[in-house]
Amino acid sequence: LQRHRGGGSGRPRNRVGAGQAGALCGAGVALVRQDPLQLHCRRRGELAQHPLGKRAQLKLDAGYARVDNRRNRLQDADVYTFAAALDRAFSARGGGGVQLSANREDARDPGYATASSGINIYGFREFGRTTAVVALGYSHLEADKRLFLFPRRRIDDRFSASLAATFRGIRVGSFSPLTRVRWDKNKSTVGVYSYKRISAEFGVSSVF
Repeated sequence: LQRHRGGGSGRPRNRVGAGQAGALCGAGVALVRQDPLQLHCRRRGELAQHPLGKRAQLKLDAGYARVDNRRNRLQDADVYTFAAALDRAFSARGGGGVQLSANREDARDPGYATASSGINIYGFREFGRTTAVVALGYSHLEADKRLFLFPRRRIDDRFSASLAATFRGIRVGSFSPLTRVRWDKNKSTVGVYSYKRISAEFGVSSVF
């Protein structure tokens, strides 16, 4: 069930959704089930979009989820999320944007309860029939208290960077190849959460 308010060009648009889905917890999911012993999630969210002149748009997203972890009751939590994104076209062939986000996972055990915030910046540019996108991100996470298994309270700093390209000059029907190279690094006071990785992705993108 969805309700839409507004719509015409130059006017704010709001969307409220509720429903049921059998997938992992994620943005836009109203009810999630993984298996009878693990996760059940209920999520409510609202998305607002507001144009800022002819070249920019502001998007706001707020959500709430209830996590019922049947394998570890200490991880039962209320999860609150908020994100604000500004997208802008700099020219007919390029643009960019920035997103600020915040997340609060209020778990039953303070060792699993976390608060985090982050920023993501991206820019895109058309080079002939190729679209290139570069993105940078940073987020910071802190747990309320340390878990008894670890000597220190969890504090994470995560960095990410990616470069992607869609080659619209190569088409099979309405699809074109897409490639992305990504770098991620997470520094944590709890060693099991620290990592550094480089990955490459190859796929297809629908061209309209």
